[in-house]
Amino acid sequence: MAIIILLAFGLIVSGVSADHNEDSTILTTPGAGWLVTLDIASGEFNQSVIMGVNESGTRGYDSGLDIPAPPDPPGPAPQKAVYFTCDNLFFDRLSSDFKPLVTEANPAEFWDLVLKSNEPISVYWDTSGITLPILQLTWTNGSVTESMRVVPGTNLPAGTYSVNISAVLGTTPPPPPFPVANFTASPTSGKVPLMVNFTDQSTGDPAEWLWNFGDNSTSEEPHPTHTYTTPGTYNITLTATNAGGSDTLERDGYITVTAPSPSPNTTAVLEFNVNHNRGTSGDVLMRGTGDCRIGYYTGVHNSPQSEGTINGSISFLLDAAEVVHQSVFPASYAEINGTEVRWNFPEITEIKPGTTLSTSAATSTFIPRESGVTIERRTNRTQFSDAGVQDAVFNITFDTIHPDGLWGRIEAANTSDVSASFIPGTVQTDLPLFGLNEGLHRIEYRINTTMIEAGNQYFISAAVAVEPTQPVMFAPSIGVWETINFTRTAAPEGTMVTVPHILLPDNVSNVSFSSATPCTWEMARNEHIISSITQRSDLVVPSPPSAAFTATPTSGAAGFTVRFNDTSTGEPTSWFWDLGDGTNSTDQHPVHTYTTPGTYSVRLTASNAVGSDTVTEQALIIVHIRGDFNGNGRVDIGDVAKVAWMAIGLMEPDPAANFKGDGEVDSADAARIAYYYVGKIPAL
Repeated sequence: MAIIILLAFGLIVSGVSADHNEDSTILTTPGAGWLVTLDIASGEFNQSVIMGVNESGTRGYDSGLDIPAPPDPPGPAPQKAVYFTCDNLFFDRLSSDFKPLVTEANPAEFWDLVLKSNEPISVYWDTSGITLPILQLTWTNGSVTESMRVVPGTNLPAGTYSVNISAVLGTTPPPPPFPVANFTASPTSGKVPLMVNFTDQSTGDPAEWLWNFGDNSTSEEPHPTHTYTTPGTYNITLTATNAGGSDTLERDGYITVTAPSPSPNTTAVLEFNVNHNRGTSGDVLMRGTGDCRIGYYTGVHNSPQSEGTINGSISFLLDAAEVVHQSVFPASYAEINGTEVRWNFPEITEIKPGTTLSTSAATSTFIPRESGVTIERRTNRTQFSDAGVQDAVFNITFDTIHPDGLWGRIEAANTSDVSASFIPGTVQTDLPLFGLNEGLHRIEYRINTTMIEAGNQYFISAAVAVEPTQPVMFAPSIGVWETINFTRTAAPEGTMVTVPHILLPDNVSNVSFSSATPCTWEMARNEHIISSITQRSDLVVPSPPSAAFTATPTSGAAGFTVRFNDTSTGEPTSWFWDLGDGTNSTDQHPVHTYTTPGTYSVRLTASNAVGSDTVTEQALIIVHIRGDFNGNGRVDIGDVAKVAWMAIGLMEPDPAANFKGDGEVDSADAARIAYYYVGKIPAL
């Protein structure tokens, strides 16, 4: 092995750089001298050559040269393994050396030494110890066009190499020495989640760093911290860079992460549902066969018996074809890459005992399915301009019953136009239930399928508090889940759980969940037919009202009272009534007593902010003379006879015949009309 050591001003310098920019200008001082000593050793052969110019620049010189160069090329068994030749006139086989001084008049000098070796060589070289003026030296393999990267201890094969030496006067500082990448990490092994602190120990003053942590994560920090969430063995790579170049150090299998034993107190279920969705925005959804849109639901339920909370690096993964990107929920945590959807939840996310965290996505795939569920939605009112209460009733009929399970929910969700919530304590139902969970915006119920009678209609109802920000048509939603296929199985313990491929539909390739919390897992796979009526929360386009009303009664003796009821549509806000006898009212539902016999027409004008409408009912109210039961415009003997018949039960009593006002038509009333008829009293 041949050893080449470059000494600068008598100091041995280790470390190598060979691929920096050969065009860089080197800062020198006019009038300064320089020396370079090249020491060559191979076996017993030892040769030193000193070259350069003295401080006054009058002569270049060499010393120690005591042998000529061997023949070129070397013989088959040369006595000396390493020798030099020279490619310019300044060096005659290294037997003499003369270089002029680098000055403003002579700003640059260059020459090459050619090293040939028929043995492998190892080079140790660095210019960091040379003071001004600095020489730029580049080791180049003569068989290639680019300079080689040579580090301490690098073994080079036998061949021809050149040492390119230049002394250049300029004003730009020399490029820094190449960095040598190095680092440490602590700890280098442990259980998930494992947080590792990496420390850069590169030499050469790097200005940039690129770390690869082996798990598809990177960092550009000099001393990064990284947390491993998945068991495995990881290769670590650091590339350190400065203005002179870069260096990369890779340590294989440097970090080892193991899975901790799961906590026996944290048990959870991964639920994966394949849902066949059918529905309507109307008020009736009939049973039958139709195309159902495929959707996927993935949830993790932390058992109520668990003592631990699931948290840390919570992530769901769904890899499925034809996912509709706009349907992905929750969208704010989702990353979509081709067919893969990954939800990465914030670090503060927790799944406490008894709670569920879930994700969902719909597809553009439709499959025909048959459902035996019929749903009808009824409400007492749907239009709201101001806050009010809505009574919502849902009628449900099951023509077929799936024993794997039936459950449902009704929802009143807030939108930008309306706030809606169920009024606590108002839920009523005749469904046979295993249980009911009542919330402000969602009411869930699980049906006892053994108690359901096919073809029987059941109901569930609740009162809804509705507060619109502008006029809306509102009605809550309902959904009924028929479980048509159910599988439950144990899954491996740990921080990650994956649905087995045998349980996945054809167009789904992966479903999984991971967190930093080890759990004892179960896995549930369900297939549902979901029948739903969607929530209605449509804005009402303002329009003038359409006036309408009813009246009861519409005829009677003078002094009878009529109740008017406004039935106008279009949300009127004011009313004006002309009751026909010179009396007006602005009440919505006025009550009026007519005291003068006659026939009266009634007119209603209903108004809102957009306009008004008027309706008139001609000859609606007929007021008779009191006691004129024959309707001939006077009280005569026939009327007296009718009241008498009422008093003795021969005729149905007419409340108008109760002249004394005690609620009963009797002989006193018969006598009163007789006295009036013969002129004994002035009025009835």
